Amino acid sequence: MGLSLLLWGMLIPSLNAQIYSDTTWERWFFGPPHYETTTGVKHVEYYDKGYLLGTSFGEDWGEYAKLIKTDINGYYLWDRTFDTLVFNRVRGISVSDEGSIYCVGFFELNGISNPWVFKLNACGEMLWCRIFEWDNVCYGKNIEIDRNGDIVVLTNYYGGTISKRINLIKLRPDGELIWKKDYATIEDHPYIWNSQANSLMISESNDYYITGRAMWPTNNDPSQGSGWRPFFIKVNENGNEEWVLPFGIYHSIVGNADKTIQINDTLFLGESSDWLPEPTRPR
Repeated sequence: MGLSLLLWGMLIPSLNAQIYSDTTWERWFFGPPHYETTTGVKHVEYYDKGYLLGTSFGEDWGEYAKLIKTDINGYYLWDRTFDTLVFNRVRGISVSDEGSIYCVGFFELNGISNPWVFKLNACGEMLWCRIFEWDNVCYGKNIEIDRNGDIVVLTNYYGGTISKRINLIKLRPDGELIWKKDYATIEDHPYIWNSQANSLMISESNDYYITGRAMWPTNNDPSQGSGWRPFFIKVNENGNEEWVLPFGIYHSIVGNADKTIQINDTLFLGESSDWLPEPTRPR
């Protein structure tokens, strides 16, 4: 009890303190009559220490992908609107060592969403664009550049069956397809259900770590019901799945894993949110 009172005594002054800094700022871009929202990627830092911000730009009934470039202090420099496809959103951005910009997103046409990837030069000029067409709904989620300079794209639902819900597409820097593969499938993991990917991280050893969530039975026993589990997938640079790791199936933990961070050569940190209490769902 004494320890608790001591901790509260230490915390109360800091809660009332106000800290001001000349290095923090807030910037607003554009305004009525348009509406704009940031999308999945939030922002990435560019080679000049400025920022690239992926947004969704709305006008009338359409929604278009837009990329905004700022300087180091967040002041607007330029923007590019990609308005050839409606209901179009940027979901991930990655920058190569030479300053090329790669973006992934998805567009919706006739009720079907499909992913796209485009490459821009350092001036924001389009170099190439690839659209991955599929008969079912599919979303581009994240894009990263691996240690060999190849482009790795994370998508959801770009598969031949409903079980192939998490996918990687690997491209050369010129957009040529190297391979496309599916992960955490029901065929390979019978307990898994409704798997969804959130983010992709490429390690220093060039392995690919996919972070997401899936319905997984408690104690690996379907009769005990199932819940949303944070889970992680490791894939080697050739696209081969090495393992799928659900988290919390023996401890009644339910939630959603957002991303993976590399601490050192052998240690990784998974960041997730806990949704307890959450009802389980019989399978």
